[in-house]
Amino acid sequence: EFFNGKHAVFGSNDLFVHDGQNKVSIADSKVRRWWFQQLNPNYTQRSFVVLNRAQSEVWFCAATGAATLPNLALVWNWNTNAITLRELDNIAGASVGIVGGTALDVWDNDSDTWDSDTSVWDDVSYGLVKQEMLLARPSAANLLLADVTNQFEGVNMTAYVERTGIGIPFRANQPPDTSSMKFLTAVWARIEGTEGGAAGYRDW
Repeated sequence: EFFNGKHAVFGSNDLFVHDGQNKVSIADSKVRRWWFQQLNPNYTQRSFVVLNRAQSEVWFCAATGAATLPNLALVWNWNTNAITLRELDNIAGASVGIVGGTALDVWDNDSDTWDSDTSVWDDVSYGLVKQEMLLARPSAANLLLADVTNQFEGVNMTAYVERTGIGIPFRANQPPDTSSMKFLTAVWARIEGTEGGAAGYRDW
């Protein structure tokens, strides 16, 4: 339950919101079809749903491919209706609760530069009143705290963005045409980045 009377449900062939009378799918048919094709049918009973209220998110966690424990989460934000994916490290379960607090960082002890520091001003790493998400990992017999840094156990996370729904052709003073299918012979990507950086691409 993420709102009074509204429940996010991981169904047998759909992800949806139910209020006791009405059912509304969260994902469109393309995303829904892709997601259920990824699931390991032998371990669907180990799937679970967890609420990350601090981020306005519901995580649908499942074992995909050859995994026997949930290794992927389809994350739905109920404010923006955005859907993202997040890799998991073979998690058996997750829950949200209050984690014990620690002292605030002292200004003089912060070694990060201004541009690279991802911490929030005047924030506590572990809040006494803020709900934190904990992920249970059986392989290491430990709990992982989510959404605290941009790293996973000291290693930078790998993330990417994808642009979809691009209208072609682009005409001056007119909106892009997204109503019809186009056949392309080549795609020329215009990418801005830092010197020495690397950009990946997907074959069409």
